[in-house]
Amino acid sequence: MTTKLDLQVPVSKRDHLRGPADARVTLVEYGDFDCPYCQAAQPAVRALLKHFGPDLRFAFRQNPLGDLHQHARVAAQAAEAATLQGKFWAMYDRLFSHPKELDEASLARHAAALGLEQGRFADDLHSPAVLAHIREDEVGGLRSGVIGTPTFFIDGVHFRDKPDFETLERAIEARLEHAGPARKAPIRRRDGSGHLDPKYRAKLLAASGHAREPGDDHAFLTGSRSSDAFAEKLGEEVIETATSGEDEAEDVFNQIVPEENGGPFLETSGGTEFAHGTDASNIAGATREPFPRT
Repeated sequence: MTTKLDLQVPVSKRDHLRGPADARVTLVEYGDFDCPYCQAAQPAVRALLKHFGPDLRFAFRQNPLGDLHQHARVAAQAAEAATLQGKFWAMYDRLFSHPKELDEASLARHAAALGLEQGRFADDLHSPAVLAHIREDEVGGLRSGVIGTPTFFIDGVHFRDKPDFETLERAIEARLEHAGPARKAPIRRRDGSGHLDPKYRAKLLAASGHAREPGDDHAFLTGSRSSDAFAEKLGEEVIETATSGEDEAEDVFNQIVPEENGGPFLETSGGTEFAHGTDASNIAGATREPFPRT
């Protein structure tokens, strides 16, 4: 059964995004920098991004409630003006970490602290492009049923519970159970210098039951792994050949082993093969078979 999505404007490149594009779950927030509830929710959002890592993507959309919060709209404009200089998330973090400093003079100081070009920031703060982006977010929020802030959506479904870490975590975990298998990060076997990567080494140790030969940092197995003595001997020979740097194939091929004595590969003469004379298998009076000619 397909879940009806409450979020009417899909997440796209126009959004402010944190996290990988192929994350298994996307969390969207309609927020207000001057809203005390949004300010209280931000530590939870940061903790969720850290907790879920590459499985979670976060999108922030503007929903300044100017009629309730004096500096909401100009703070939203400051964040979008910073976007035009590539510093949205830096401004986002700064605004939420300085909730009492959201008037225009304070915003100019924030821009200077972030290294933004002051003249351009002042021009962009009230520019049509900045105002249009905020308006688009607000209209999309209205279409999606956003009334107050913060309002969260998890994979397009309106989250209607308490926006704290524990509650959001449970909801995201439940969504992950239906989002398909987890992404597997590629295994890096060697580090930049060509040595065995510590994480890969730990993986090998774990796979071998944490076994190590005493005094040998490169050994991962200790003791016998087989109850078959012949298999154990073959394994030892393979390891010895593979790690010695010598090619023993010719010597092994030419050596005589006990199993060959009296075996089916003995060299015999033509007379023996063609049964001249009589013996237990070629009795006297037996009919001679014709000599093969083909």
